[in-house]
Amino acid sequence: MLKDCKFRAVYRTESDNLLEDFYIPALQASVRYDRAVGFFSSAMLSYAGQGIAALANAGGRMRLIFGGELAGDELAAIEDGYAQRRISERIGAEYLQSISDVADALTYRRLETLAWLVARGLLDIRVALKQRGMYHEKIGILHDAVGDRIVFQGSANETVYALVPDFNFESINVFQSWRPEHEEFALPYVEGFERLWNNQSPGTLVLPFPEAAAARLLTIGEQARPPRPEVEIEVARRMPRPNRPLGEVSVSGLPSVPTIRNGTPFELRPHQTGALNAWKARQFRGVLSMATGAGKTVTALYGICRLFEAFKNMFVVISVPYQSLA
Repeated sequence: MLKDCKFRAVYRTESDNLLEDFYIPALQASVRYDRAVGFFSSAMLSYAGQGIAALANAGGRMRLIFGGELAGDELAAIEDGYAQRRISERIGAEYLQSISDVADALTYRRLETLAWLVARGLLDIRVALKQRGMYHEKIGILHDAVGDRIVFQGSANETVYALVPDFNFESINVFQSWRPEHEEFALPYVEGFERLWNNQSPGTLVLPFPEAAAARLLTIGEQARPPRPEVEIEVARRMPRPNRPLGEVSVSGLPSVPTIRNGTPFELRPHQTGALNAWKARQFRGVLSMATGAGKTVTALYGICRLFEAFKNMFVVISVPYQSLA
């Protein structure tokens, strides 16, 4: 039960491991998980899926709301059913692209967990669209079998590194229903989630999850392994740590080889590996000659990443003859 977890009021990555100290114990004790997160990206998948393998193992159900944005020409037509279908199709296309953009093992593992829940009818997803701006809340509501609940809120931004204390600085506030002094803070989130879910929140349109995106999740979920919390913990522990002194400013956007590309584990093809080995044997000089579509760009970028790992400092010039190629 949730009461047995002995929650603290605040968790901060300065001293806490959010995944192991909060998410997994809370979800293992729950039978229902309501989650509302901000706008749509592969980072959202990471945020929404954080630790839900524990919920799946416990036979729990999940309702997920994520936000999106309305284009200017869609705003005036949101009351029209046909226009809503077009909006849903566009969001579905963006969702499919976001799945293809997942490039790390931890986020993809969480995507698989979400998809596994969808495939087994344990997860329902809806999309919240604001008439002005965007829906950008970050809240979670967990219910256990005896009627107790907790509400957590915070950590407005998250990437795949949010669980690793060496990287992002994150925090969440936790409100417990069995503590009367917490109810005035928790209840507005609980009631607000229900209004959103039922499309009763003023100024916000809530649509069913796009069919094309749901079909893609079903495909992934049918092939996914049953989720296990210990796997997610192990993947998080294997994420690379920064090699820098405490207090030194980190640099984002450094070249790295993805573990996932276009929704599948990334690895070079044999002819690409052979080309790079030949390039290395000639003191990293030469020209890649491959057929169209054989992966020259991927091979070159892979080589750049591996050289950067070795030398830590590089200057790379990429020149192409046409703007479309650029």
